[in-house]
Amino acid sequence: MIRNEQYVIVVTAFLLMAQSVIAQEPPDGFTRRGDVIYPSQREKEIEALRYPDSSALQTRVKQLQGQAGGIVICFQWQNRMADTINHTPQDYAEIFFSTGTYPTGSLSDYFLENSCGSFSIYGDVTQWYTSSYNYNISGQYNWMEEAVQLADPYVDFSQYDSDDDGVVDIAYLLHAGPAGEETMDPNDPWSWAWTSGAGIPTNDGVIVDAYTLQPEEHGDGSIMGIAVTRHESGHILGQFPDLYDYDDKLDTTTYYTPNDWNDHPVQDWCSMGYGGYGLFSYRYGPGPAEHPTHYCGLFKTMVGWHEPVILEQSQPGVTILSTEGNDSASLYKIPINGSELEYFLIENRFSQHPGLFDHLDSDYSAFFTFFTPGPNPLDAGLIIMHVDEEMSNYSYWGFNDGTPSKPHYGGVIEDAGYNPQIPWDSTEHTEFWYPYECQVGAAFCLEDGQTSFTPRTTPDTDGYTGYSGIWITNISISGEVMTFDFYLEADPPVFADVYRWPDTIYTGPYAVDAVIFDVFGILSDSLYYAINNTGFIPVAHDSVQGDTQYWYCIPHAASIGDSITYYIAATDSAQNRQTSGLYAFHVCETGIEDSHTGIGSHTLSSLYPISPNPFTRQTVIQYSIVRPSIANLKIYNSLGAHVVTIVDEYHHAGIHRRHWDGRDAEGRLAANGIYFCRLEVEGRSQVKQVIYLK
Repeated sequence: MIRNEQYVIVVTAFLLMAQSVIAQEPPDGFTRRGDVIYPSQREKEIEALRYPDSSALQTRVKQLQGQAGGIVICFQWQNRMADTINHTPQDYAEIFFSTGTYPTGSLSDYFLENSCGSFSIYGDVTQWYTSSYNYNISGQYNWMEEAVQLADPYVDFSQYDSDDDGVVDIAYLLHAGPAGEETMDPNDPWSWAWTSGAGIPTNDGVIVDAYTLQPEEHGDGSIMGIAVTRHESGHILGQFPDLYDYDDKLDTTTYYTPNDWNDHPVQDWCSMGYGGYGLFSYRYGPGPAEHPTHYCGLFKTMVGWHEPVILEQSQPGVTILSTEGNDSASLYKIPINGSELEYFLIENRFSQHPGLFDHLDSDYSAFFTFFTPGPNPLDAGLIIMHVDEEMSNYSYWGFNDGTPSKPHYGGVIEDAGYNPQIPWDSTEHTEFWYPYECQVGAAFCLEDGQTSFTPRTTPDTDGYTGYSGIWITNISISGEVMTFDFYLEADPPVFADVYRWPDTIYTGPYAVDAVIFDVFGILSDSLYYAINNTGFIPVAHDSVQGDTQYWYCIPHAASIGDSITYYIAATDSAQNRQTSGLYAFHVCETGIEDSHTGIGSHTLSSLYPISPNPFTRQTVIQYSIVRPSIANLKIYNSLGAHVVTIVDEYHHAGIHRRHWDGRDAEGRLAANGIYFCRLEVEGRSQVKQVIYLK
């Protein structure tokens, strides 16, 4: 009961935080939505400039490369003074602009890590300036104008115009005292961003046109870190819209919103979501925020920090790196029914990566560990966002309003653990207070038993216009490197590998092995072979190993000089048909000479799929050697470190099998995770992945 009472108190506070800000109307010509203030007419002009088949997101979000300049103006009132002893300008200079020195990470560090080193922010912090007026929350739209006037004699604002366009890149008004979004005190100002149009003049030939408002300190008087600043900076520097549903529909009595299941569609997986700051990354322990959440993959791609890989054809064994430290192979985009604007965006979020930020990824698992069963105390794995950029055309800054304002959300995290048919019964691992939330965490990963996202799972891969036929299966254990299989129903079967292993003195028949992936299963398959180009003869497969590995036999007793050519054809239950590449080998006095076109043939050796995979006690590693050679077989972990050598010895030609029991070179059991098996023969190597679970 103590745990639940604590939970309700925390949840209630942040439910209130997530509601719309109650404030006076902005100046004429400006519109306020939540924590964003923008010029009404300018929005209409920008909408008119959009290309016919683009979205407002593509038009508005800015490319962020190099550096941007920022000036922090410290501002207080005679009847609301700052803690100038413990919260000095030097302290805030560290928090905003230092690099690699502030313990929990500066704003510059945050941008460097999010952008993988391609973008940062520089700048300065002023002394504390005191207003000539007493504090009055109703005057908040005029505070920055007075602050600029007070600072102008001492600050060269042109230093913070990095692109020489006559506009300061970003200005920060750091006001005395805490903010209303934390204290819930109506006399404390809520933080916000004025995105453009402020037009505050300076004596240095530039204007302050966009700025943010954020607090000096937390409600308990401790200094404020970057929790607020990183969110508001996203509004201005990147023109990111909020990703939470900010429309007052949530009923805080019943914690249920009819026709609108989720008022936090990206939960805590984005700096622009969940009330703006991330629930537990906003304040985790005393002092500044620790390890705050990254921006999501959607925004990282739009500002040019990451280039998503587009998946348009079925592909088994897709490798995806964690997005926190990799700008390539860390984001995959899957168009839905051929749309340019509706798609799934997949990213690997790894809570134990070595960087400073994004370690409290998920909704509640960082605080209440019982919400995330399994070996990962912090939720990690594949985050799949369903994006429909068309929603930005209804209202750019209300991109994620959801129903009834819009047909649906513009960006929503597919919640791997959520099933609307299972109500909360006080025992499930679920947040009972709003029904969209997680039961076992939103991330897809093997250790949580969430390994598939298909038309038949809950949630499913349907698009907003109907059935998509997208299958994402065999999702691996979470980690710095993850894998998954991707299929489209319209695609024919995929041949991952085709092998043959004739002994150099063997004259037939010849064994052939094929790995064929298909979500529907293979309805029919056959091996076709021809002797000396006399025409292909079909042979039915001999046996099936598992769902993907097929074994065939070419029933021919070869003579010296014979040329044997073969291929495999397979049809799935949806009547999609595919053939493998064409393979050939020649029988001569010195043995077998081969040639091929297509995929899967290995001249010197073949490393076959490891089975079982994943494994808990022991797995079989099978490989073939074409001619007598020294074979080297080693296991490496996901970081590339050598774990154990399985084989390093001379082999006769033929098929060989070895076992690995999950132990390292010292006989100790290895940790759970992804490992790589590397076979090297005569300077050529092949690698297969294997997952070990104790």
